[in-house]
Parts: sequence; structure tokens; C-alpha cells
Amino acid sequence: MDLETATDLRICIKNRPFPGESCSGDFPFYFQNENSLLLGIADGLGHGDKAHDATLKINSYLKDFWH
Repeated sequence: MDLETATDLRICIKNRPFPGESCSGDFPFYFQNENSLLLGIADGLGHGDKAHDATLKINSYLKDFWH
């Protein structure tokens, strides 16, 4: 199925932190435009605030430079 013919495309994301942490070190994401779809998971190589901050930077970079 390509995106031109996909009229019922749904994307669901679920993420949870490591037990005892307030945020996750992994960050599932997707970017979509009229021609393409990028799905991914950024792995902050750990858990907690520092790993979460690293994945937010990855997400921001991809959002700025992905076409």
C-alpha cells in the first residue's frame, strides 16, 4: 500500500518508563508528509531523564532535517 492510496492509515504509539523512572529513554516517533512516512524509535541508551533528553534531541534533529 502506498500513501497515495492509503485512506485509512492509523499509527498508534505506546511508550512507558523503566520501573522507578518518571520518563522513558526510548522515543517512538513518526513523520509523515504527502509523499512518504518515516517510522522509528530513538534509543537513549539508558533510562530516565538523561536518556529521555537525548531522544528528544534526536527527534528534534530528524524533524528539522527529514524531507
